Amino acid sequence: MTKINIPSTRTIRKIAFLQIFLLLFLTVSCGRKNSQNSNQIAFQSEWWYPFIQKHKIDLSQFNYKVTFNCVNDSNFTINKWLELGNDNGSDEKYLKLKDAIIIVMFDTTNLQPSKGNYWILSTPGIFQDLERKTIDYDWGKTIWYDIKDKDITPLDTIESYGKIDFNYGLKIAPESFRIITP
Repeated sequence: MTKINIPSTRTIRKIAFLQIFLLLFLTVSCGRKNSQNSNQIAFQSEWWYPFIQKHKIDLSQFNYKVTFNCVNDSNFTINKWLELGNDNGSDEKYLKLKDAIIIVMFDTTNLQPSKGNYWILSTPGIFQDLERKTIDYDWGKTIWYDIKDKDITPLDTIESYGKIDFNYGLKIAPESFRIITP
């Protein structure tokens, strides 16, 4: 009688793991060059791309890049956010960023009286409490601009410490939260 060797469950798991690992490795390594070019093209259709170009902000200098929308109680988009910075010891509850930039554009599709402004906050540090939905920032500079203005001419400038609280009147639309990966 012929004896049939059936591999053990452990051996089958190891082989499956190696195959999946190799498949992931090949997918990531082969797709990397194409994804960089496709990201550049995809970024050109993002709402924040003209601001990045206009103010000569280099996305590669930041390791934390997120965009999201804020909505009011009626679920109308009020403004769009781009948050950039370098992680400075974040954990599950708190986000700590250094050399942070926040760009906020007011959505003019639902707000007729809006003049189409945006503002840029530059600060050496941000402390974001994810449970409380607040952002505290170090001494920072907030500069307002007109979207239609081709030049970089500030409408107003404010230098101060500050806090942004998403619990009152605004909320982050959960489906809009996206991590940007250039």
